[in-house]
Amino acid sequence: MSDAALASARDRRHPTPLLQRIHGLDSAVEAWAAGRRSGPIDATAHLLSSAADRSKLWAAIALVRALTDRETGRQAGARALVTVAIQTALVEGLVKRATRRDRPGSDVPLKFHARRPPSTSFPSGHAASAAAAAILLADGRPRWRAPLGLLALGVAWSRVQTGLHHVSDVLAGLALGAAVGLLVRRLLPLPAPTARAAVPQAPATGAGAPKDLRVH
Repeated sequence: MSDAALASARDRRHPTPLLQRIHGLDSAVEAWAAGRRSGPIDATAHLLSSAADRSKLWAAIALVRALTDRETGRQAGARALVTVAIQTALVEGLVKRATRRDRPGSDVPLKFHARRPPSTSFPSGHAASAAAAAILLADGRPRWRAPLGLLALGVAWSRVQTGLHHVSDVLAGLALGAAVGLLVRRLLPLPAPTARAAVPQAPATGAGAPKDLRVH
C-alpha cells in the first residue's frame, strides 16, 4: 500500500477535528438531499449530471461561443476545452489517486444514461470542470457570466443530489476549477476585439439638408 493510501486509512480511523467537521457537513447535507430525491428538481439534477459527463455540456457551449463570436469565439472555446481536458487528466490521474476517498454509500438509481464513475471521490471532477469552463467560456462575454455561473453551480450540486459525491468533494472541485480558470484567463488572454473604423458619412444634399449645405 502506498504512503498516501496509508495516510488516508489512518485519517478514516482517527480523523482530525477538521475532518470530523467536514464529515459532519457531508452527513448533514446528504441527509437533507436524501429527502428530496423526487420531482422535477431531482430530475433536473440527474439531467445536468448526465449532460456534464465527459464535458459534453461544456463542449456544446464552446461550439455556441465559436459560432456566435467571430472574433474570439474559437479561441475561447478551444482554450476552455483544452484546459478542462488537462485539468481532468491531472485530477483523475494524480489527485484522486492520492486522496483515495470513497464515494458516498448511496444506491440512488441514475437517470438519463448517467454513469457511476469508477474513480474515487475527492475532489469532484465535474465541479472542477464546470467552474473552469464557466469562467473561460464567459471571458469577453459579460452577459454570459451569470447564466454560466449558475449552470456550473447546478452541475456541481447535481453530483450531490445524485449521490455520486460528498458536498466537500464538490466545494473542493469548484475551488480548484475556479483557480485554474482564473489562472489560465490571466496567462492566456483572448486577443483584443478588432476596432472597427467608423465610415465617414457624406454630407446631406437637397431639400432635407441643413440650410448652409444645400445646393443652390
